[in-house]
Amino acid sequence: TQCAGRVVQQFSPKGKIALEIVKDLHILVGELLCEFSNHNSRLPNKLVFYRAGVDDGSFQKVLDNELRAIQRACKELYGHNQLLPQICFIIVKKHHNTRFFVWDKKSNQTNNLQPG
Repeated sequence: TQCAGRVVQQFSPKGKIALEIVKDLHILVGELLCEFSNHNSRLPNKLVFYRAGVDDGSFQKVLDNELRAIQRACKELYGHNQLLPQICFIIVKKHHNTRFFVWDKKSNQTNNLQPG
């Protein structure tokens, strides 16, 4: 399996805080679709979009705006006669509480993982 991606870092005009919505996402997605098409001689029939770093209160806003941008890029490239791809949109919260623990069978205790 091969995949391509883009990492975008963007800030407000004053440069102090990160913006929640990805600007010009339809352009980025269009570039990725063209890259896929050039490499595979066809456009994809499924897209997986992984979006990380979203605040709890911004989930719906991000989903609405960015899904619309992805759909726009697809409509521009696929044309009217071709089926649009299925889109899987994954959003990961900005602050998550995932923890990994080591279980010591001898003492029947759990501890935090050691660094490294």
